[in-house]
Amino acid sequence: MFGLRTDIHYSSDERTRSDGVVFPASNDNEFISFNSISNGIKLDAVCDLGDIVRGYEFDPLSSTKKDFVTVVNKYCDNANYPVLFAEGNHDNGVLWTVNDKDGSGNCSMSEVFLPSER
Repeated sequence: MFGLRTDIHYSSDERTRSDGVVFPASNDNEFISFNSISNGIKLDAVCDLGDIVRGYEFDPLSSTKKDFVTVVNKYCDNANYPVLFAEGNHDNGVLWTVNDKDGSGNCSMSEVFLPSER
């Protein structure tokens, strides 16, 4: 049995985009752990398919990193199964969180999160 989640776009704080659109903070109560919903079913693994954090252009890199670590910790806390993560465009900063080095709009997660910070 596998648990699957995608596109939670977690953010610990509210931000307002330049056009006035407000993006609220995530409600921690909305983040339900797989342990709490498995009802005793033994999970073989859990996979998140990406876009773990909001990661828009108005989200500071420091907030995005902190939110990413928060979500990973919530997934892995008390997990008795492997937890796998796929990288989404909100997670890796493509066109959003960080400025790319070559102007292509592409950055890998390793460019956003240094090895010592992962």
